[in-house]
Amino acid sequence: MAWQRKIPFGYQVQNGRINCQPEEAKFVRSIFSHYLLGSSYSQIADEMARQGVRYHQHNAQWNKHMVKRILENERYLGMDGYPQLVTDEEFL
Repeated sequence: MAWQRKIPFGYQVQNGRINCQPEEAKFVRSIFSHYLLGSSYSQIADEMARQGVRYHQHNAQWNKHMVKRILENERYLGMDGYPQLVTDEEFL
């Protein structure tokens, strides 16, 4: 069975509010940084796996589609009530 996150990577819900999840947020910023430096989705996924970053508690595997979803998700700009994790300049 495929597990899906209910909230985007880098965030958590606490007391009914969406907050930054500091450890994951660090990796979100790293993903954007790697992409801006020219890394491919697959290379970034491999790097996250190499560092032991867990995408989901039930799924430690990363793939290029997960990276693509993060890079295209406007919530990281602070949309829809989510805290901003990346700047407009960093976003695609």
